[in-house]
Amino acid sequence: MSIKEVQERKIEIFKNRPAAAQSTGQTNVLLSSGTRCEISQDDWKMVCGQPKQSGGGSEGPDPGVFGRGALGACLAQGYALHLARRELSFESISIEVQSDIDARGSIGMDDAIPPGYQALRLKVQIESREDANAIREAIDFADQHSPWLYNLITAIPAERDIVVRTVS
Repeated sequence: MSIKEVQERKIEIFKNRPAAAQSTGQTNVLLSSGTRCEISQDDWKMVCGQPKQSGGGSEGPDPGVFGRGALGACLAQGYALHLARRELSFESISIEVQSDIDARGSIGMDDAIPPGYQALRLKVQIESREDANAIREAIDFADQHSPWLYNLITAIPAERDIVVRTVS
């Protein structure tokens, strides 16, 4: 099935059974030594680390790379889905995700400095033979419905459960 057909099928299913649209994702992270994290979900495995200048061993990209990558991939895929639903074709979609951060906030030097992104810039480039305004309208719609963009620009509730096991 085409992207459009899959999306239309999902919409029909969700109209008839809204509960089918709800799910819970779970990704597991294990810090095994130093700053090296093993990220796993189902059969997928990735390694996340910190560069040597941050005290890590450069075993993998740092969390910022994964965060920017998650946002960029979510947007690009959303653009492809919403363009397909409108029957707008494209040759390629590329997104450069830039973020500004002041590391003094994340290491606790100054509580007045936020620990996260202070600015976020998205440079989207789409190659298409379609009308540029129609492409922009579809992209604007996709941005309004992007899960990762929403997660970054909206305060959402977070819960934490801590279990400390004493080892001998």
